[in-house]
Amino acid sequence: MSDNSRFLSQSVNYLGFLEARLRDVQGVATLVYELAQNADDVKDEDGQPGARWISFDVRDEALVVENDGRFRPVDFERLQEIAGGSKRAEAETTGAFGLGFIAVYQVTDSPEILSSGKQWIIRPDAPAEERILEREAQTEGTTFRLPWAFAATAVRRALRLETIEPARLPELAAEIAAALPLAALFLKQLRVLEVKRNGAPVRRIEREAVGGEQLRLWQGTSEMTWHLFSGDFAETAAALRDEHRWQIEEKRRSQVWLAVPEQPIQDGRLFATLPSQTITPLPFHLNADFFPSSDRKRIVLEADYQSAWNRAAVRCAAETLAAHFERLPALLGPAGLWGFLQQVETGHRQAAEGALDGVFAAFWEGVAPLLGQRPIVFTSAGKWVRPGEARLISSEAEMAAGPLLEGLGMAIVHADLRPYAALLRRPEIGVPLLQVADVTTALNGRMAANTPLGQAPPPFQSLEAWQTVWRALEVLLRRAPTPAARDEDRRALQQCPLTLTNKGTLAPATAVARGKAETRRLFPDRLWLDEALDGETMPGSLVAEFDARGAIEYLTSYSQEELEAAWQRGQLDTTALLHWFEARQWEFVEDVRLKQQFRRLPIFPVFDRLYPLALLYIPGGFEDPLKLSGLVDVAALGGRSDFLQDLGVGQLTFETYLAEEVPRILEQHPDLRSDARSQLVALLARRLGEFRDDELVREKLRPLPLVACLDGHYRPAEEVYADRRVTAVLGDRVQVAEPASGAVQALYEWLGVAKEPKPADVIRSLSQVGEGRGRAPLDDETYRRVQNGWLHLSQALTSGQVAAAELARLGEKVGAPDRRRRWQQMDGLFFADDAQLAAKFPAALQERLLAADEAARPALAAAGVRPLSQAAQMEPAEPVESEPDVWLAARLQERRPLLARVLAAEGGQGGPAALDGLRLARAPRLVVHYRLETPGRVYTTAPEAVAAIFVAEEKTLYTVHDQENVPWAAIGRILAAQMKPAGPIGGLAGGIKEALASSSAAEAGRVLDELGYPG
Repeated sequence: MSDNSRFLSQSVNYLGFLEARLRDVQGVATLVYELAQNADDVKDEDGQPGARWISFDVRDEALVVENDGRFRPVDFERLQEIAGGSKRAEAETTGAFGLGFIAVYQVTDSPEILSSGKQWIIRPDAPAEERILEREAQTEGTTFRLPWAFAATAVRRALRLETIEPARLPELAAEIAAALPLAALFLKQLRVLEVKRNGAPVRRIEREAVGGEQLRLWQGTSEMTWHLFSGDFAETAAALRDEHRWQIEEKRRSQVWLAVPEQPIQDGRLFATLPSQTITPLPFHLNADFFPSSDRKRIVLEADYQSAWNRAAVRCAAETLAAHFERLPALLGPAGLWGFLQQVETGHRQAAEGALDGVFAAFWEGVAPLLGQRPIVFTSAGKWVRPGEARLISSEAEMAAGPLLEGLGMAIVHADLRPYAALLRRPEIGVPLLQVADVTTALNGRMAANTPLGQAPPPFQSLEAWQTVWRALEVLLRRAPTPAARDEDRRALQQCPLTLTNKGTLAPATAVARGKAETRRLFPDRLWLDEALDGETMPGSLVAEFDARGAIEYLTSYSQEELEAAWQRGQLDTTALLHWFEARQWEFVEDVRLKQQFRRLPIFPVFDRLYPLALLYIPGGFEDPLKLSGLVDVAALGGRSDFLQDLGVGQLTFETYLAEEVPRILEQHPDLRSDARSQLVALLARRLGEFRDDELVREKLRPLPLVACLDGHYRPAEEVYADRRVTAVLGDRVQVAEPASGAVQALYEWLGVAKEPKPADVIRSLSQVGEGRGRAPLDDETYRRVQNGWLHLSQALTSGQVAAAELARLGEKVGAPDRRRRWQQMDGLFFADDAQLAAKFPAALQERLLAADEAARPALAAAGVRPLSQAAQMEPAEPVESEPDVWLAARLQERRPLLARVLAAEGGQGGPAALDGLRLARAPRLVVHYRLETPGRVYTTAPEAVAAIFVAEEKTLYTVHDQENVPWAAIGRILAAQMKPAGPIGGLAGGIKEALASSSAAEAGRVLDELGYPG
């Protein structure tokens, strides 16, 4: 089978190709953009920028476009390959030269190019090999000559284009001029763009880039400034190139630029160096190396790799805007900044609603977190502050007060920003509306309470200024969101010094009151609302009507002395005041506390003083003989006592007089005349039978000075004695009642006047004797008084009127005389209970020894006088040689039950266990003496031999015996002292002796039986 295959050629219908492409590049602006871009891409042979200006001249015969760049050979080659894409691969170029050049066919059938010594004439309807006619020519820079397609040629028909009407040439010049400002924005190297008509200037734009951050465009004398922010999404771009390796060329740049105008623009546009037709509501233009649509008019935002690249560029632009956001206030100014933000927020909202691609929401989302933290709010005082520091005002009243509030240091949003109130209030920004708390805080920080109007902060030194502020506060108070918030605002206003008073000062409403003329007269020192203000509007609406509670608080602020002084000067009209309170008695009906406070006010006159109602009474069935009890002058109240009864004022009865009034009168009138007291005592004595059994009355009257004494003074009954005979015990310092009638004496006795000396007074008398007493003997009278005193205490001790423990606590407070009547402390005196022992001590001690049968012995013993037998201590006079007394220890152990029997009968303590730990030792010889300590001296007796001794320091009982001649009596006495430390031990010592001395325990038991000890 033969192979009959062959190759066939394929060609392009060039005019058809142009016609298809021209559909995408229609419009004069597109023509301008493409030619400007081509000029901007021109480079010299070294790759440096080759063009600095471009000119569009709309001549009658042709459109002539010139620039100062020159075509390189590669540029001519690219023009021969329409849409070849080789230029797109060159760094720092924008478009595909040949593709953009197609736009010129909108106005011409045969474009001409003059550059680098060549003239090219392009004839699109010629065969491919003859389509470009090249000639040598004198050239300077580059010129595109585009003869107008006035005639309906075959080329026009093939390209499906209208002819150019000569009359439309001025309009074309205007359209080109209108396209230049946008075309100039993101160019890289062109500095001048101009439009002419037959060589005459129509528009000239000069570009000046300042430090890469600012672009200035001049058109004659006018200037347009754009602020440029740049960013880069290189990392994201690299990832996209890796993902779409053969689709996104390396040359495509990842930089983005934002052009923010100083003068606001309605719409923003996306640029791929030159403007596209993708419009946004954003207040800036965005330039990036976007992927455009095939017609190069739109930026692709679909679902492909080009759209992913384009969205990455937009997001980078949003991050760039956020990064440069802090520059915007200074660059745009207050209104410009907030117009800018309004448009950014509009873009966010449209993106959320689907009217704009969602990627454009990124601009608001990028700056929103910054808004609440940056000083972006311009105030009326010309300062930038953070949103939370500013306050937004809206009503006319607030606006009128704005300058005044600024004078207090408040930051008020500038009037130019009020059109953006909704935006300012957005949660992301959070500018608060002006609130009552803002004003009160500012005023409290600048003004003290009760500030004179003329000393207020400078903006507030006139009534007109305050009226302006009050009107604004009325609006703010009504604007509170809830009743609870309104109440809180009202309380804050009441605490703020903004109320004008009758004294020309500014005070908190809580310190001011409203009242009629009579009320103001009665309370002249109270701060009142200025008479020019009413109670319906601010600040009068904050001030409470002066009521009974306010009056009580007012009067309570003065002392009783101050009120009485005002009353005596005629400045306190108590009658009118009481009528005023009576007219408001309904306020007291259910308020118990208010009633109590009123009762404590000292505003009720009684004779020459003012008293509180709590101490007064309505006259009843009893009349005070002293004329000092608190009786309300009902006549001063017009004879009306119902009001007082409602307040709990009772009638003065005799029982009340005794329990309440008499104690008060005597306390408040310590200098009451003697005859008045005498009348009072006589009254009490006559009517004693009416209250004799009332213990409460007795407790009230007992401490009162009602008893007339011999010295002419009145004293409480507890300090007075009925009979002078008590002086024999208590001395002349005691107070004795003067003789009185039987009824008065009965009253004294009922009150507690004593007939016999009281132990406490006796003790006090004894203490007074010892105060400062030296060594001199007591005189006869004092000696008898002391002896009587101790005897009286002994009787009181026996009868239980005083406890032994009470006397034992006296210590050094009291003393007693020795045999020579010299005053001695209690521990320096002893009872001579052992005559033999007493005789062993020197004569110097004998005077300190009291008779053992002393009649006052019980009291003296309780107070510390000891028996000599207990006070004198036996101790070795020479070293003792001994050995353990095993025999005696065994005898004690054997007889323990018998010892317990004896101890129980004799009242000992602790039983035989008290002997545990006692050491027993036997010595061949014991020489001892007695030792007695007294204050200031130690007495000892002469040494003598004994059969037994107890050494307390060693807790050892030493004895001298040979188991036959045992000193049982001495042993019994020593053991008794151990088992019975206090009290007489004679019986116990004898019982112990009998329990131990018998030859056997059985015999000892029989002896105890015979002696009557219980078994």
